[in-house]
Amino acid sequence: MSNGFVYIDGKTPYYQSELFNKYGICHAFFTRKGGVSSGAFESLNFAEGVGEIKDSEENVMRNYEIAANLFGLHKDDVCRTYQTHTSRVEFADEEKRGVGTVKPKFEFGVDGLVTDVKNLLLSVRTADCVPVLLCDIDKKVCSAVHAGWRGTIGGITKNAVELMVKQGAKRENKTVMEIAQFYTDAFFADCDKLNIKKPDIVQPATGCIPEFIQMVEGLVEKG
Repeated sequence: MSNGFVYIDGKTPYYQSELFNKYGICHAFFTRKGGVSSGAFESLNFAEGVGEIKDSEENVMRNYEIAANLFGLHKDDVCRTYQTHTSRVEFADEEKRGVGTVKPKFEFGVDGLVTDVKNLLLSVRTADCVPVLLCDIDKKVCSAVHAGWRGTIGGITKNAVELMVKQGAKRENKTVMEIAQFYTDAFFADCDKLNIKKPDIVQPATGCIPEFIQMVEGLVEKG
């Protein structure tokens, strides 16, 4: 299917975006399988955790090495976010290679990364939040974002785009609705190919963002 995902089976399985593969963009959405951690963290775990139950740093670093090896790289080539649900995005230059793996982690919350450095892996982790990957294939500038509801309200994806543009990425000046329409059309094209009946009513979420923000702010106020 257009703009879908493919499952790459193996000892350490992962998913890839067909759209990114079309343009030769190296990336992966890993599952919990194929690592060395055990118990509550089984098995491809990328964080030690908090509280009384924790994974070992050794296991986490071995898991990063396993993941990086699939790209022909090592954990030394990874730059890790320090996720605290902020809207902060940092530029990862060559000096940031290894931050969080073989170098100290960021001293402040960083939930998004941008880079134009070859063979530098950007790492974000998500559970019920959304991983956002962006790339300008002409300028070779890319970004990885951890977008939770706090970061989304704070404009973290917009911040990532702005930083990408600052690093040379091209701005197309398309509205949110135009982008949503592009993917809506692609979805309906897939429906036609698969002989799936299309819905009678379509309400894009992008048309209700102010209402979503108002709803979330109301929930926050209520605790």
